[in-house]
Amino acid sequence: MNYPSAQATAKAASPEPLVRMGGPGKVTALESAVPGSAVSTQSGLASQVSSALASASSLISNLGTWFSIAVLAVALLIAMLLTSSPLARCTREFGTLKAPGWSNNRVVAQVASESMVRSIIGGIAGLALGLGAVAIINAIGPTISAGGTTTAPAGGQGAPA
Repeated sequence: MNYPSAQATAKAASPEPLVRMGGPGKVTALESAVPGSAVSTQSGLASQVSSALASASSLISNLGTWFSIAVLAVALLIAMLLTSSPLARCTREFGTLKAPGWSNNRVVAQVASESMVRSIIGGIAGLALGLGAVAIINAIGPTISAGGTTTAPAGGQGAPA
């Protein structure tokens, strides 16, 4: 390979020339022939991809944690709204319960038990939906791995060990 002509052709084509080399000895020859050039090897690119995948995996893990916290906070707010909304409409019922002699504590216990039953039913339904969603995501979702396997390039030369 004639390095000056390859350099001129590569400079005309793109600001960062891409040259396919046959082996480590030719990479060293190219580095010495073109001073100030940056030569990337397959192993170097593979380590960059591996570190990018590890970073993406960490980001997804952290994002999943914060997303779970946000979903839990929203679920608690919705549960509070769903519990307090019927209470405002039930003032007549509370009066009806107090007329035969129910105490305030007994009315509060009645409301709390109704809320607990609703919460248990909602929790079971939410758990079933969540497990179903996890099963669907695991069935169709891709896996992210930082320690991927390396395959030989099309030419078969220069594959990292």
